[in-house]
Amino acid sequence: MGWSSWNTFGRHLTGELIKEVADAMVANGMRDLGYAYINIDDFWQLAERGADAPKQEFLVDFLDLSSHNSYQEPKIDWENLAATVGFLVLRCGCNRKNTKPKGIGGDAYFAKWAQKCKQHGIPFWAYFFSKAETEEEARAEARFTAETAAPYGPVGLCLDAEVGTLNQQLILAWFDELGKYWQGKTMIYQANHRRKKYNLPKDADGFVACCGAVWIPFYVKNDGELHFDKVPGCSCDAVQGTSKYRHKAVPDKSLDASFITGQRRTLAWFRGEE
Repeated sequence: MGWSSWNTFGRHLTGELIKEVADAMVANGMRDLGYAYINIDDFWQLAERGADAPKQEFLVDFLDLSSHNSYQEPKIDWENLAATVGFLVLRCGCNRKNTKPKGIGGDAYFAKWAQKCKQHGIPFWAYFFSKAETEEEARAEARFTAETAAPYGPVGLCLDAEVGTLNQQLILAWFDELGKYWQGKTMIYQANHRRKKYNLPKDADGFVACCGAVWIPFYVKNDGELHFDKVPGCSCDAVQGTSKYRHKAVPDKSLDASFITGQRRTLAWFRGEE
């Protein structure tokens, strides 16, 4: 029996950390119980993402969190997240149609988690889950997103577009209104099965033109693994590869995990470093 470094430290392993772990295993009696080895992971499992794709710098490029993950909130290891996750995407609000409080409102955990990110140096984006049915409602959602998230200093703001009530007109109105209150980076999370319905204008390279980055969910098996070699048949900057990811820092079996495709934007761009 023994201990493996990967789930705790990912690519951020040092000789000093190895020594500290070894000393701790002796001090707490684990060695005497039969824990006889330390497995130093040298990243052999990291999958390549194509010739033009960036090499993986973290255990996972990014995770998104909302109040759906709140029952594990006291157990979140923010220092571990800072070392093993490239950045986080936090839900700042949603438009509730069937649950109370109905209407446009905030995510109960956004402020707390945004402050944790700032405290631990974790770059983060903020997203709003839209259910707009009119242009007026779409614009109100966009204003709410900017007013709610901007004070916490996110790298960028994102529209979560995945419901059938949305269409091209509403999405374009959302980003048009956002631009009046936010001059930073923007992104759309666009449901893969809604792409044809939304039919958003593209730039010369095939990317959605109304925002700075495109993020698409594309589950190959949804088995908790990120299949870097599988991407949807469209231009996109990031892919949500599973909704069943497990990460030691957030003891939740249903984390949404994503990776950067390298088609256009880099991890550094998403982290606000370029």
